Amino acid sequence: MATEDFTLVQLRDKTIYYLIHDLEDETVWDQSDNVFKDITIAVDPYIPTTQKTILGASGYATYTAPINLTSVHNGALKSFYFAAHFRDGAAPDEDTDRPAGYLTVEIEKGVSRFSEQQLDGSPSGGGCIGIGSEHVDQDYGGSDNLSYCLSGVPVDNADILIYLYNDYIIGNRSQKYVKAVSKATVTGAWVQAVMLDPAVYAVQFNKQGVAGPDAWRLVVSLDSNLIDVSLIPREL
Repeated sequence: MATEDFTLVQLRDKTIYYLIHDLEDETVWDQSDNVFKDITIAVDPYIPTTQKTILGASGYATYTAPINLTSVHNGALKSFYFAAHFRDGAAPDEDTDRPAGYLTVEIEKGVSRFSEQQLDGSPSGGGCIGIGSEHVDQDYGGSDNLSYCLSGVPVDNADILIYLYNDYIIGNRSQKYVKAVSKATVTGAWVQAVMLDPAVYAVQFNKQGVAGPDAWRLVVSLDSNLIDVSLIPREL
């Protein structure tokens, strides 16, 4: 057995679980029989994490889930998407539970190779998430161009979810369509930048009960003259 610990840093005292997605057919791993299937028929797809270490007075902690990767995939090199969620209700619900982090993992014969960095939600996170060519944060296209504000004041701890624009406008907004995630800080900065390939995206900001969801259409381009940001009407 090749059991590995998968750890993320997030706000303390939360209930967080993983889902493992097969990127080829959008199925999820079912722990009950080690088979990938549509989530609507999976018996036990939600992998619980355990809060391990509280990181001083920062308000954050580490969450760990031991996963037997041989049971997930014991064949040739293949990519899988590990999505972490905050459980907001009595039972897990991928469509409504907020993202807590993500990791793309290449698995070969039960052993992992990492192709993307894990989301670190701590204030001192730094670094980037993703493997695209363009570095995107609050200053992409101009100073504070993508800072999220309410009445001119940055919305601290707002969730930032990034989708392909064409997915977003037709309502494809569940976790499997999220291309990158980050969070906003009290200054309007992003906790971590994301690396995106040139394309048109929807960047959604939301802080439950405080502000949003609001989204902007973002054109990511190698040519700085083509970069564009515009508000998407809420009815979309």
